[in-house]
Parts: sequence; structure tokens; C-alpha cells
Amino acid sequence: MNIYVVDILPLQSRERFCRLLSFVPPERRGKIERCRHRDDACLGLAAGLLLEYGLNRRGLTLLEGGNGTYAKLIYGKSGKPALAGQEGIYFNLSHSKRYAAGVFADTQAGIDIEQIKEARIKVARRFFLQEETELLLREEPRRQDVLFTELWSRKESCIKATGAGMALPLDSFSVLGEQVVFREKEPAGPPLFLKTWKGLPPGYCLSVCAGRPCDGKPQLLKAEQFFRAETFEFAGGI
Repeated sequence: MNIYVVDILPLQSRERFCRLLSFVPPERRGKIERCRHRDDACLGLAAGLLLEYGLNRRGLTLLEGGNGTYAKLIYGKSGKPALAGQEGIYFNLSHSKRYAAGVFADTQAGIDIEQIKEARIKVARRFFLQEETELLLREEPRRQDVLFTELWSRKESCIKATGAGMALPLDSFSVLGEQVVFREKEPAGPPLFLKTWKGLPPGYCLSVCAGRPCDGKPQLLKAEQFFRAETFEFAGGI
């Protein structure tokens, strides 16, 4: 399992942004170009480049004539993307504020990155399980922000791993342990395991949910690993 995190700040350069835009498929490129806000466009581009970067390391590419065997994206009922005709290669992407993140695994997986934010107790009471909310309320106020973000991130990574999206209610499963516990009918597929990193990167919470225990550690990609800054070329193939 590989987990990557990339900072969007190096993409703020308009020249660099425009050149790297050619390294994402036309469909994503169109969505990026329709973004009204610059930060949203940079996040979309970072996620697209991160996907190509991770697939390149598995000998695949989403670009016709790209570096690897061409693979096509298909989408499930909830809109979760997958690779057509590629068994045993799973991926998922997430982004928040300044960072994009991706997980690449040999089993179903979901990832969620969240900037640590003020705890929303009303939201917790409405969407979390009672024991999760009670745990949150027992924390001192300055710790509630971190725990709320952690719980939210873990739940988001779980619904993304199942591919069910918001059709899976957040209060239908517990994320307090290392393994997801479903309260009613468990989704088809293997048991799901959780791992969370707080402060990697600083001020953020990153969670991965997968069909086996997470054996990887997030790798924060530096600009020179992600693209060749001197030529603005994508470094996915190195």
C-alpha cells in the first residue's frame, strides 16, 4: 500500500500550472478549467497528477501515449472511480485546503484528509453514533477539535472504501477501533481496517480505510519528487 500527500503551493505558478495541466486526462482537465477559484483548480490538478504519479509506479497511465500501459477510468453507482480491466489495483483520492492525498492498494481502499477544524457538536449528535459523541464530549475543549476531525475523517474514508458514498449513513458503523464495526448489514467485501495520522502534514488529519491493515506510512511528496521544477515537466515516470 502506498499513501501520498502533495502540497498544492508549487502549482500556484500560472506557467507551471498550465504546463502540468497536459498531464491529466481531458475529462479532469475540463473540470479543472471550469473551477471558479484558483485554489480549487490547483487542488483538482494536484489530485490528477497524484493519480497519474501513483499509477505510473504500477506501470499504468491514464494518458494515451503516456508512460505505461493505458488504463481507462470507469465509475461505480455512487461515482467512485476504478480502472477498467485492472484486477487488484485500487486507488482513492482526497483533498483539503492546501493538500491532496491518494492511496494505492491491492484491496479496496478509501482515503480522507481534513484540515483540523472547530468541533461541531451538533453535527456529531446528528451523524455520529452515541458512543462516538460521548467520547467527543468527554474531551477537554481544546482536544475536541482534533478528535472531531479525526472521527469525521475516519468515517469519510470508510464510506469511500465501500464505494457506497452517502448511501451509507454515518451512524450505521463505528470507527472507534482499528476495524470498522457495522451495526446492521455489513457491505459486501472484506472486513475494513482503519489507520489515522494526526499532524502529518501539520494541522491536518489523514485517514485510510482498507480491506487489510494499513502497512504503509504517508509519504509527503516534495516538489522536486512530483515534477521537475526547472522544466515544469511531470515527474510521474521517474
